[in-house]
Amino acid sequence: MISERQRKYLKEYKKRPYAKAKRLEDKRTQKSRATASKRKAMHRDNLHDEYIKHLIVKNTSLSYADIPKELIEVKRLQLQLIRELKKQCDKM
Repeated sequence: MISERQRKYLKEYKKRPYAKAKRLEDKRTQKSRATASKRKAMHRDNLHDEYIKHLIVKNTSLSYADIPKELIEVKRLQLQLIRELKKQCDKM
């Protein structure tokens, strides 16, 4: 037979381990999102091949395998030119 004291304790602390596990999972998720965000920013800033492929594939029926290296290089040059033009316009 469970006493009133035990019943009160179980009711109060039953969810405690689950809450701790949930907090740890949330921390891991936030850390993972932050890492992914940093990686995406680095790829975007350095015009990484994967970033450029993503831009080419977006809104088309092409797949990543369909994109030749030459097209990636041309797109990279285009993006560099656009960025440089924006910088020049901002200086004026």
